[in-house]
Amino acid sequence: GQWNRGSLVTPLIGPAREWGKMTWDWHSLDVEPGDSVSVNIYGIDSNYQKTALYNVDVAGETMLTDVSATHFPYLQMEMINQDRVKSTAGQLDFWRVTYASLPEAAVNTGRFLQYSGDTIDFGDNYQVKFAVDNISSSDMDSLLVKFTLTDGRNNSQVFYKRYPKLLALQNY
Repeated sequence: GQWNRGSLVTPLIGPAREWGKMTWDWHSLDVEPGDSVSVNIYGIDSNYQKTALYNVDVAGETMLTDVSATHFPYLQMEMINQDRVKSTAGQLDFWRVTYASLPEAAVNTGRFLQYSGDTIDFGDNYQVKFAVDNISSSDMDSLLVKFTLTDGRNNSQVFYKRYPKLLALQNY
């Protein structure tokens, strides 16, 4: 790589129901001008394909309301630094993305897990129970769970069950 150029990349941001805005600021370690700093904003689709959406070269606020959260449920930002004078990186003060999040659930076996054994014989009933937490700030109108049962010959059967409403930061 080049010794006077570098970048910083965020993890994926989202998933979003609606995008709001991106704000950022930075400062230089140098008294003399020489830093060139910009932020690339990428949309990430449901297949995790990355598409360049914006290149922002002035710190401040960039509205993201025209970005389709349906098409791009995730965003990613990349800060590009270049300093051909002193080879020092611009210092990121902050970068933020506001958005309305989608509900997100997580299995929480640390809170509750109950099962009828680790082996099942043909014809036996088997039960498993575990906690599910809504880890987002959005209510879920319901939760559709896909169960896959696989036998000893690697044949699978798929079942679906819909559970009732799960409020934000609640569990069942």
